[in-house]
Amino acid sequence: MATRAVVSFSGFPEQPPQQTCCYLYLHHDGFPTGAAWRFAASLRHGGAVEGFLAGFRHSQPEAVELASVAEAADADYRYSLRLQAGVHPSIEVQCWRRHPATSSWHLRCGPLPLDVFIQRFLPGAPADRSELSDAGLADGWPETPPARG
Repeated sequence: MATRAVVSFSGFPEQPPQQTCCYLYLHHDGFPTGAAWRFAASLRHGGAVEGFLAGFRHSQPEAVELASVAEAADADYRYSLRLQAGVHPSIEVQCWRRHPATSSWHLRCGPLPLDVFIQRFLPGAPADRSELSDAGLADGWPETPPARG
């Protein structure tokens, strides 16, 4: 069975000025390990933190853009990624899960720095974004998310 997710992005320079959030829907591998894999792949493709949204779109071409999170009524997980601007920009992640018996969202984790989220849910991934190109995410990283364990 597919684990669907919706990912919201806010504060990224690739967003149109009138848009406060960008919502992308994923049909499968939306569980936290799959999300961590997708986020690591996005960092690899996006380069700087500010390019994360472009990197996500590049590495996840099957993601469907939505007008609002309400359009993802069948999603099991919801992720919010917010670019924290400043001298040292960073990305903050929050994760919610919708339990089958209810229609409400329950906080799963966060807010966490993106590198902490990746390290928590993708064991063996580099703990620091600067290590991504040196530690297998640039070369030889699997093209598909790891099996849910």
